[in-house]
Amino acid sequence: MSDWEYSDESCPKCVSQLAWQRCDDCDDGVWEDDDGINGIEYIPCDNCNGRGHYEWCRECGWDVTFHRFLAPHYEAEFLAKQKAA
Repeated sequence: MSDWEYSDESCPKCVSQLAWQRCDDCDDGVWEDDDGINGIEYIPCDNCNGRGHYEWCRECGWDVTFHRFLAPHYEAEFLAKQKAA
């Protein structure tokens, strides 16, 4: 995996700046499946959800690629902050 960079987008959960990293497992969100029978077929990458990159929030732990928190403790912290506000 390559190094991460800051994204131009904001987190949909906490509005912090997102982190961004290119997916090294595919080519712009797809990979070629050459099974020899049907020729080349383009299949969306499972690792990056067909986006060609990963995006996540370093502040609250929201994974923009798969629309979930990276770990349960991030979700618990986010919900606790929401409740306190």
